[in-house]
Amino acid sequence: MKKYDFLKKLEELLGELPRCDIDSSVEYYSEMIDDKIDEGLSEEEAVCAIGTPEKVAEGILTESPVQKSAPERIKTKRKSTHWNINLH
Repeated sequence: MKKYDFLKKLEELLGELPRCDIDSSVEYYSEMIDDKIDEGLSEEEAVCAIGTPEKVAEGILTESPVQKSAPERIKTKRKSTHWNINLH
């Protein structure tokens, strides 16, 4: 797989994140691929050494603060207290 294809697929898979997080991740992996090419790997070998875009995206999404905090926000949203008043 070529670098461009890898980064495009990664960007697509990270679509649920904020744009700045997607851009940051794509830039990070672009530089990582460039570093591996500088070490003597071909473009395809460098991309292969990083892993599939799906695996990379899975790792990023798992570590994303947006993903971690979503269940906490859902739980706290519906807290009920004895102060609720029904006005029917």
